[in-house]
Formats: sequence, C-alpha cells, structure tokens
Amino acid sequence: MKSTASSSPSHPAILIEIKTSASAADIYEGVGLLVLYSRMLDLSDHRRILLLPSKPSATLLSAVEAEGLMISTYDVTMDGKAARVDFSDAFLSECGLPR
Repeated sequence: MKSTASSSPSHPAILIEIKTSASAADIYEGVGLLVLYSRMLDLSDHRRILLLPSKPSATLLSAVEAEGLMISTYDVTMDGKAARVDFSDAFLSECGLPR
C-alpha cells in the first residue's frame, strides 16, 4: 500500500511497508517491496518493517523474520466515519515513539 522511510537521532532508520490486509498475497507483495526498495534506493542500513492489521501464521512469520524483516501490527477502529488506528507497542518502540 505505502512505503516510507524514517529515522530519529536515537533510533536507526526504518523502512515501512503498510498493508490493509494480512493475506498471503499482501505479505508476499510487502516483503518484495521492502527488499526491492531497500536495494534500489540504497536503504540497506534501514530496519525493514512490514505493518499488517493482524499477525500471519507462525510459519509465514518465521520465514519473513528469517529474511531480516520485522512484522508489526496495527488495529483500526471505526467510529462512524472516523477511523482510529492504534499501533503495537513493538512498532512504536522501533520508531522511537512513546507507547
């Protein structure tokens, strides 16, 4: 869906790919984009994070992490037309943000 790169003085730079689904196809696409972007844009020093609305199966999670990528999750809550997005503590910590 969207990739972004960020860093702060006390945390390493990160490259994030956000997906709105945790289907196998979305995970494959997200992993591919993170790998390609980090190589094409010379971001190999960035921590690569795939941000999903739910955790994938343990087997898929293990395979992604074995490739040096991190999977974090977020929750979306709808209140009428407004959406509230809450990120996992692990993701906020990786970004150097308060929980």
